[in-house]
Amino acid sequence: AGPRKPPRAPPEALARKVAEEEAVAVQRPKQPRLPVEYTPATMEDYKQRYGEKGAAQELGRLGPDLDDEGVMMKRAVQEKVKQFSKELKRINTQRSTAVVPKPPPKPEPKVNSRAKALEFAQNIPRPKLKPNQAKAAPAVPDASKDADREKDIADWEEIRRRIKQHDEDVAKVAEVKEFLNRLPF
Repeated sequence: AGPRKPPRAPPEALARKVAEEEAVAVQRPKQPRLPVEYTPATMEDYKQRYGEKGAAQELGRLGPDLDDEGVMMKRAVQEKVKQFSKELKRINTQRSTAVVPKPPPKPEPKVNSRAKALEFAQNIPRPKLKPNQAKAAPAVPDASKDADREKDIADWEEIRRRIKQHDEDVAKVAEVKEFLNRLPF
């Protein structure tokens, strides 16, 4: 069941052993004591060290046992609750921002005289341009068409240049990857 105790020695052997130890102790000469340097403290020393009689003294405190298993368990549970509440708060804020309540439908505005006038104005046909104005107008768009065409050409040149640069960069990346694959790691 438990660890075995060593067997006891017979009483005669114990008596013999005690007698031998006493004989050795008697044979050993006693050495003189070393001188002790001691001076008793005076009352003044005591008062300097501990203060006057009746003076309250602040003693140190033991403080909490931070390595106690119960305290550590409480702290772990508290930390879990804290983490859970943080996660729950994050989920709740996500849900509240994801579901935005629909605003109530706006009531239809009452028809006022301004709205009636605007509706009437939309139905009036626009005046036609005179033939003289019609010939002068196309001359301006030709100049703007040339400017637009030049701008388009410049844009396409820029696009081609960037595509070429991109292709060169892709080739350089492929070379670097190939070089890295050849290195023994």
